Amino acid sequence: MPFDSSKLKVIFIVVIAMFAALYLGISAATAQLETIGWVVGALTLVTCISLGRRIWLLIPFMAALDITLRIPGQPNSMLLANILVLGFSSTLFLMRKLPFQVRFSELEFLMLALAAMVAQAYMRNPVGISIFGTDTVGGKNYFLFAITCASAFLLCFLRIPPSELAAVFRLSVFGGLLNLLINIVGQLVPMVGFYTGAV
Repeated sequence: MPFDSSKLKVIFIVVIAMFAALYLGISAATAQLETIGWVVGALTLVTCISLGRRIWLLIPFMAALDITLRIPGQPNSMLLANILVLGFSSTLFLMRKLPFQVRFSELEFLMLALAAMVAQAYMRNPVGISIFGTDTVGGKNYFLFAITCASAFLLCFLRIPPSELAAVFRLSVFGGLLNLLINIVGQLVPMVGFYTGAV
């Protein structure tokens, strides 16, 4: 009988899903916030893996979503999208599955000049490397600028098929509608409003 690897994968996924469901069922009664964190983390991981080289689509979607999470550092959805895109794109680049082409135009040189100006401002007035501080104390703003620059260069160098660009508009509209829904729910459920920064 020939070995069927696809059946083995299905069995493995089912077994893992059963154990995960059992764990979440038990922890839902004792540690609700931890359970929510596990569910959100698992959904994020599955979404990123399923997007593959189209992971960059998270940036327009999360920018339109525009929520601020009440966790250490209080990151907004845009920052989380940049970190996820950079992390998964680095993995794809190392696996040589990322359509990437380095090219410099006037825009890229202006970005480098702006980055150099910010870097020299930091070197002349070092404010530390505390990225979980406030917007006025520590190096949080410089960290945000570095992440944004890295994402900008990644988007400049990606080779994106024109067919994928049409999805940007749909994802932006969907993210905006989801933001509206979260704000409405946040008004009705204070806990949701607190942890998502709904206004």
